[in-house]
Parts: sequence; C-alpha cells; structure tokens
Amino acid sequence: MNTVEMPRVDSWDDGIRPAGPSDACFYCRQTVGTPHTRDCVIVQKTIELEVIARLPNDILFRGVWQLEVPYAWEPAQIEFAKNESTWCKSNLLDERETGKVSWNDPTAWDKLLPLDEDGACLCSVLSFRVLRIVDPGPKRAIRKPQPDEGVKP
Repeated sequence: MNTVEMPRVDSWDDGIRPAGPSDACFYCRQTVGTPHTRDCVIVQKTIELEVIARLPNDILFRGVWQLEVPYAWEPAQIEFAKNESTWCKSNLLDERETGKVSWNDPTAWDKLLPLDEDGACLCSVLSFRVLRIVDPGPKRAIRKPQPDEGVKP
C-alpha cells in the first residue's frame, strides 16, 4: 500500500484558528508537530476545473480554473461542492483578477458581470467539471505572522 506523508501541524499553520486551541488544527484537532489527518480540509491539492458558462442567449463560454481543494476530495465531491452545494457560483467572479481562470473568449468576464447585478446570481449560468489534478499534494498553507502577533513557540 502506498502511504502518503501528511504535512505536520505548524504553529503558523492555516489550521490554527482563533476559535480553536492555539496548539492544534481547528479542523482535524491534531496538535502542533503531529501530522494533519488525511481528510483535514486545510491539507490541499491543486486541480483544474472546466468552467462552462451557458448564457441566456445560448452563447457558450468555456474556461479552465486552477484552484486548491481539500486533499482527500474525489472528483464527485469537488463537483458537488461547486455545482450543487451552498457555494454560490457567483463567487467565481472573485477570481477575475487572479488570472486563475482562462476563458476561450476574452469577453467572457464582461458578459458574466451584468448577469450578476441587482441581486441575481450565476447559479443557473455556470457549471463545473474536474479536468485534472495539477499538484496532488498534500500541502497546506503557513500564514505569515502579523506584526502585532509576536513569535509563537
């Protein structure tokens, strides 16, 4: 059996949250210095999703979005999270300036933005499909200390 070494919880780990213990991951409860659990949502992998935008006038745009998702999630879980869960598809607009979404037509963003105005959303316009794993991980983010936080042990 192929075992994967999970990243260890660090004192500056993104899993350390103010609402939880200062010496353990808020999500998997592992303490600093021990490995995160395999299903911890802080441990990530990089994937590509196909973005399909079907506009009301039957114009179709296709794009590719590179993003981080929980390491343990399978394609069906990823697609459920983006297509059917409580995540609003209009959140994709937050990616406009990141360069992590590339469209087959450079006017796609300009066509999507007006559809999201006045309380509407893009949930009936967009759909997502897993294309590939770019970086299988497992990896997790380490925060940069803020000046008022001091140094943790």
